[in-house]
Amino acid sequence: NVAVCPTSDNNVYFTTDGTFFKIQCAHHHGTTTIQVTTAKSFQECIDKCSQETACNSVNYVPASSLCSLLSSTGAATVSEASPAQNYAYKVDPPTRPAKDENLVVCSTSCPSANGQSYSSVFGETFRINCGKRHGTEYLKIDRQATLKDCMDSCASYIPCHSVDYQDRTRTCYYSNHHGEPTIITPGFSSAYSLGCTSSCCGNTNSSCRGCSGCNTCSPCIPPKPLGPPMPDLSCGNQGVQYAIYGNTKADGSTNLFTGSGYPTFDPQKFKTDPLQYSGTTLSMGFGSSTPIYGNPPADPGYVTVNHRAYIFAQQSGDYTFSLPYVDDISLLWVGPAAYSGFTRANANIVQSFVSGTQAPVTYTATFEEGKYYPMRVIWANGGGAGGFSFQLKGPDGKEIIGAGTTDPSPFLVQYSCDETTAPRFPPFGSET
Repeated sequence: NVAVCPTSDNNVYFTTDGTFFKIQCAHHHGTTTIQVTTAKSFQECIDKCSQETACNSVNYVPASSLCSLLSSTGAATVSEASPAQNYAYKVDPPTRPAKDENLVVCSTSCPSANGQSYSSVFGETFRINCGKRHGTEYLKIDRQATLKDCMDSCASYIPCHSVDYQDRTRTCYYSNHHGEPTIITPGFSSAYSLGCTSSCCGNTNSSCRGCSGCNTCSPCIPPKPLGPPMPDLSCGNQGVQYAIYGNTKADGSTNLFTGSGYPTFDPQKFKTDPLQYSGTTLSMGFGSSTPIYGNPPADPGYVTVNHRAYIFAQQSGDYTFSLPYVDDISLLWVGPAAYSGFTRANANIVQSFVSGTQAPVTYTATFEEGKYYPMRVIWANGGGAGGFSFQLKGPDGKEIIGAGTTDPSPFLVQYSCDETTAPRFPPFGSET
């Protein structure tokens, strides 16, 4: 189990916490870098990635010992071949055939410890092994709170006879191996079925799998897979904050729309400008410049709206921001610049009005489950009619917020309740 090029090319290397990487020697992958560091070896570079939750792959330059930790997943392409670099990316634990063994049936339950037995709520007994996994072909994968829940879920699923469980990620891998696990893997626990005891349930909610002498017992209900993590909403922090301003130049004159792309518009002006209204909203977008979120601007033809919030990532993956329509200009920031330091130059999207059908402008950001990420959208009208639309979707394709949102999203907050993980934004009019 080493990561040394070129001998490890196309092999799989696993780290001490049970994370697996596929190695591609003489390749690199051009994508978002989350950290640049140095490492004495390719293997050390991969080990560093395994300790960073947001890291999914690495580029390593042997000549300079440069180690780039990347957020992307998947293999490098043929066009990304690079003799002076090596690349590795996270993969699911590999599978391989394993010999089935004779089973001991109807064992009694014991504490979940290495070599001990556990009798599930369905009456099926499992033998537990620590630091090993079966690694046979997976029937399905989900997340369970504990190894016990993983075994109970397997007992409720007729094809399942074994499980591998990674405690750090709370991931349960289901398979149908009959026998001891054979792959030594730190960070994993595993269990396999020994059969049913005489206490197995015999009702419509159970799956006895041919046990004899089933007795009457309470309904057996398999544990539900873990849902997405949820932010603390006990402090009344839901919603998107907004502020409405007049859209004028620094000298107070009307900030007219002049030229393609609205080149005269500077969002930094509204860090300290006095505002007309402020509040929170459940939706983002409007088809007219008055009213805006129930407020009539002093001059609808020349108005700016500043939106800001934290996105709580309910799952890891790519989040898609979309600006389908604008009249006259809208800008998006995601990440630290959304909290402080936003400028027109560092915006992730700058979209301005064009006549006719407008093509949606999108931006994709990779988020890590359970973390908060600041977001800001500024829209402005520079004369005449105005309006804009906005949409945010999660990795599962479900809309988190849009122009037609009517229910509060639990994943958009003004700040975290501890006010440290996601601190409050500065007051409107006093931003930096």
